[in-house]
Amino acid sequence: MRRLKAVLFTLEFHEWLCILMVMFLIVLYQTGLSGWGIGYSIAHIWEEGSPITKLFFLLLILLGIVTRFLTAGPIKEFGSFLFRMMGAFMVMLFCFESVIYFIEERNLPLLDVRLLQWDAWLFGGKQPAEWLEPITTPFLTYILSTVYLLWFPMVYGTVMLMYIKGKKAVVEYVCFALMTYYIGYLIYLIVPGIGPLYVYDFSTPIGGLTAMMTEGKLIQPAADVFPSLHTGISVVMLIQVWRRYRIWTWVYGPLTVLIICSTIYLRIHYAVDVFAGIILSIAIAYLCPFVLRKWEDGRSKISMPMSTILESEHSERLQTMEV
Repeated sequence: MRRLKAVLFTLEFHEWLCILMVMFLIVLYQTGLSGWGIGYSIAHIWEEGSPITKLFFLLLILLGIVTRFLTAGPIKEFGSFLFRMMGAFMVMLFCFESVIYFIEERNLPLLDVRLLQWDAWLFGGKQPAEWLEPITTPFLTYILSTVYLLWFPMVYGTVMLMYIKGKKAVVEYVCFALMTYYIGYLIYLIVPGIGPLYVYDFSTPIGGLTAMMTEGKLIQPAADVFPSLHTGISVVMLIQVWRRYRIWTWVYGPLTVLIICSTIYLRIHYAVDVFAGIILSIAIAYLCPFVLRKWEDGRSKISMPMSTILESEHSERLQTMEV
């Protein structure tokens, strides 16, 4: 049993999250898409995958090749660690593509009408983006479109920023982010929706990124709006920076606010998506440190001699009896 636990703890907690999510998706595809083999599914998901996922995969392969041929030293150690962390993000991207493809293939009913109703109930019978139409300008659209797209490099750039504070800070951030992503993906399956941009007739066009999306030039519509992970992961980054590298809060704070505003202004998300993303990320902000502490406690016990573990457990029992 001790040897089995030693093997278990060779991986980080977030890597086991990736394994469990992949196993869940395999079962989902085998039961939900009868007759689909795993190889067939992977081929179709890759074919339909976004350019971002494919580019990330190629860059990861390049990083692995370069790291493989480096001589032993700090640079090789950094490259190996970065490859492992980014590999977890690659699995996350593949899981995202898998969830979206499953929703499309099963033709799950979209719940945009319900999400529109919730927003209208919260905002006086109108959509939040409609209230913003009087302040719509090309300049504001350009700024918020840029900020919305900046979110993508921010997610991975934060890994590098956390590395300055040490490997533990990186592992915390990656675990925090992946827990948020995977719970969000599971909710996509329960509450699929493609967003107000595609289902609501707004009276005022705003152009910019929104126009590119409706014309299919940049991002294809996908059932990935509830919860808003643009919002959730932005809050994740902000909380992690506040905990580990507080001076960067002056950068991440304003960017997080602008990213959240951009999701509504650009009509990509409903307001309830944003609220759900914030609630999800804050909940995991409290849960993740507890989980990681337990994980590290288990890992430290495995590395301790058995006699020390027994003595520690005996002391704990005595303390409990005294209380």
